[in-house]
Amino acid sequence: MLQEKIVIRVDGNSKVGIGHVMRCLAIAEHWKLYYSAEVVFLTKELPVYILDLLEEKGFYAHILSLDKVGSETDGELTREFMEATNSDWLIVDGYEFKSFFYSTFVKVKFKIMIVDDLGISNFYIADLLVNKSLNYKNIDYRGRTTENTKLLLGPDYTPLRQEFIQSKAYRVNPHARKILITFGGSDPVDATSIILNALTLMNLSNLSVKVLVGPSNLKSFSLDEFSRAFNDVEIVYGSSEISEMYIWADLIITAGGTSLTEICYFGVPSISYNIVDNQKSAIIIDKVYGATNFLGNISEFSFDIFQDTFIELINSFSKRKLMSKNGKDLIDGKGNERILEKVKEIH
Repeated sequence: MLQEKIVIRVDGNSKVGIGHVMRCLAIAEHWKLYYSAEVVFLTKELPVYILDLLEEKGFYAHILSLDKVGSETDGELTREFMEATNSDWLIVDGYEFKSFFYSTFVKVKFKIMIVDDLGISNFYIADLLVNKSLNYKNIDYRGRTTENTKLLLGPDYTPLRQEFIQSKAYRVNPHARKILITFGGSDPVDATSIILNALTLMNLSNLSVKVLVGPSNLKSFSLDEFSRAFNDVEIVYGSSEISEMYIWADLIITAGGTSLTEICYFGVPSISYNIVDNQKSAIIIDKVYGATNFLGNISEFSFDIFQDTFIELINSFSKRKLMSKNGKDLIDGKGNERILEKVKEIH
């Protein structure tokens, strides 16, 4: 058993979302479960509900006082915390962490894991660099990592929370009537309302619609008004049983981020959109693996394309069944194990 101290440097809020936090949480859960690790989340900002979730999982957070995330000062404070707590591993996840931040970790005694998906830093100082994005083949890390950095690339290294791994199996329903809409913890562009309005215009009967609204969604008040106007729409706020909602659904309409990989793992048929420009995987999940129907950026939403795709999917059991199989084949749920196996090799 690796009885170690792990520090995770990550942030989350309504602007950047909570995807970075949740995939780090997946790694932390597995590390603690199988390696008896003590885990601290080192952060400038996390929503209260995330802080509560960390406490519920047996972790705790230390709040940094700093002006700019990813700055050299941020790196220095992180290094000082690692040394003061005699911690063994630092895990870093976030788009703001670039060269200025990593430059402070030259010749440190602790080990470093970077969770990446865009490859936007000029260089990385790390023992392990994990990029589970399907876009990894378009990122060239050569000359930007240290000599001993091990690269763990592709969907085989997708971390999943224990809630999903321990959940029951999903089966495709021949008659698709249960629709779940979920656009992450914050949905900064209010994609949820766009999809709800489209479904209303389609005026389809016998549909049961649930909307999973993250606690950082600033438009939740307007969704309440929507649900009062339409009896067949249920708004669910900040559910702690997301896996149960995935399994309930016959079709999920979602964003092309962390949630989409979770949905693929279960094998739930889906329609996906990018809600931010840095989401690169959804188009590959569609065009290469056939595990979602990707319809582009939500900012360029087309009612006609959505309507045609939606009706085709709910009416075609064979298409949904194939999509389900493709998703399960793509994300097998063993990413946590593969990451931790590479951790053990470093010792």
